[in-house]
Amino acid sequence: MYRLLIVDDERIIASGIKKSVDWGRLGIVGVAVAHNMRQAIAVFEKQPVDIMICDIEMPASP
Repeated sequence: MYRLLIVDDERIIASGIKKSVDWGRLGIVGVAVAHNMRQAIAVFEKQPVDIMICDIEMPASP
Protein backbone atom coordinates (compact mmCIF):
# COMPACT_ATOMS: atom_id res chain seq x y z
CA MET A 1 0.00 0.00 0.00
CA TYR A 2 1.17 3.50 -0.82
CA ARG A 3 0.79 7.02 0.56
CA LEU A 4 0.27 9.94 -1.81
CA LEU A 5 1.05 13.63 -1.41
CA ILE A 6 -0.56 16.19 -3.71
CA VAL A 7 1.19 19.59 -3.74
CA ASP A 8 -0.47 22.49 -5.55
CA ASP A 9 -0.91 26.13 -4.60
CA GLU A 10 -4.29 26.22 -6.35
CA ARG A 11 -6.67 24.67 -3.84
CA ILE A 12 -9.35 23.80 -6.39
CA ILE A 13 -6.81 21.86 -8.48
CA ALA A 14 -5.46 19.93 -5.50
CA SER A 15 -8.99 19.13 -4.35
CA GLY A 16 -10.00 18.04 -7.84
CA ILE A 17 -7.05 15.67 -8.12
CA LYS A 18 -7.83 14.20 -4.71
CA LYS A 19 -11.54 13.72 -5.39
CA SER A 20 -11.47 12.65 -9.05
CA VAL A 21 -9.54 9.38 -8.63
CA ASP A 22 -10.47 6.23 -6.74
CA TRP A 23 -7.10 6.09 -4.99
CA GLY A 24 -8.01 3.03 -2.93
CA ARG A 25 -8.51 1.00 -6.10
CA LEU A 26 -4.92 1.89 -7.05
CA GLY A 27 -3.50 0.76 -3.72
CA ILE A 28 -3.23 4.24 -2.20
CA VAL A 29 -4.13 4.10 1.51
CA GLY A 30 -3.56 7.76 2.40
CA VAL A 31 -3.83 11.00 0.43
CA ALA A 32 -2.39 14.19 1.91
CA VAL A 33 -2.66 17.64 0.35
CA ALA A 34 -0.25 20.57 0.74
CA HIS A 35 -0.67 24.03 -0.77
CA ASN A 36 2.94 25.20 -0.47
CA MET A 37 6.40 23.75 0.05
CA ARG A 38 6.36 24.45 3.79
CA GLN A 39 3.22 22.34 4.20
CA ALA A 40 4.71 19.61 1.99
CA ILE A 41 7.83 19.44 4.16
CA ALA A 42 5.63 19.18 7.26
CA VAL A 43 3.82 16.20 5.72
CA PHE A 44 7.15 14.51 4.91
CA GLU A 45 8.28 15.02 8.52
CA LYS A 46 5.11 13.40 9.94
CA GLN A 47 4.67 10.40 7.65
CA PRO A 48 6.33 8.51 4.83
CA VAL A 49 5.30 9.51 1.31
CA ASP A 50 5.64 7.00 -1.52
CA ILE A 51 4.21 9.04 -4.41
CA MET A 52 4.04 12.80 -4.91
CA ILE A 53 2.07 14.75 -7.51
CA CYS A 54 3.47 18.27 -7.54
CA ASP A 55 2.72 21.47 -9.42
CA ILE A 56 5.93 22.51 -11.17
CA GLU A 57 5.16 26.23 -11.11
CA MET A 58 4.45 27.54 -7.61
CA PRO A 59 5.25 30.82 -5.86
CA ALA A 60 8.38 30.86 -3.72
CA SER A 61 7.84 30.20 -0.03
CA PRO A 62 8.92 33.01 2.33
